[in-house]
Amino acid sequence: MFGKPGKDPVDVDKNGRLYAQKLSEYKYVHSWAGHSHINFNKVYSKNGENRLSNIEGHIVARATGALWLNEWVCSDGTPRGYYVVDVDGEKIEWHYHPCGNQLGVSNGLGDDYQMRVYSPSDYGDGYVYANVWAWDALWGSVLYTDNGPNAVAGRPMARIESYDKAYKECCDRSNSKPGNLAKEEFKPDTNVKHLFRIKPSDGATSCTVEVTDRFGRRYSASLDWDSASTSDMAL
Repeated sequence: MFGKPGKDPVDVDKNGRLYAQKLSEYKYVHSWAGHSHINFNKVYSKNGENRLSNIEGHIVARATGALWLNEWVCSDGTPRGYYVVDVDGEKIEWHYHPCGNQLGVSNGLGDDYQMRVYSPSDYGDGYVYANVWAWDALWGSVLYTDNGPNAVAGRPMARIESYDKAYKECCDRSNSKPGNLAKEEFKPDTNVKHLFRIKPSDGATSCTVEVTDRFGRRYSASLDWDSASTSDMAL
């Protein structure tokens, strides 16, 4: 009902403003929705919309992966999974939990897996990208550190809108199959809202990306693009 990417249902849906008016009587409102196959969290108070300062909108990614492809990621690159929400009176916390198996085989993913980092060659533009799927405006900055000889530790990455490379690879693989039953080719979502990027320092061959969520949990992901290995952990 609230916070759909690209439009605000409060303004365009028939009864959107009426719902918002009624819900304004409550101290905290969290609207949870699925179906859109992406992760998207909107904090109205951080979006310059004081009229809805008590409302947050959450769209939850699809537990079975991308629509039709049924892959291990959704169309915004979020791994298949679900949210765990803890409510204690007026205190509410949540985290995204990636599914721990794919086709019955354990993939070793746990609650510490909250971002995916891409090397400077993955997008072909020399930037390091990070997809932080549960990010919202109350998280801390996404901080980047690499091993370049003159590197500055903890540089903030810039948030952009683009596509997730892992999902693009799923699309490309499906489109290359003979006899693809899709009516039209699968195309990656180019408006992913939780992507970040930065130019690595000169001579860098590895990096670490860190971010702290709104509840104080700190996550880290490391990437060595010489060996193309990654590791993810919660600190």
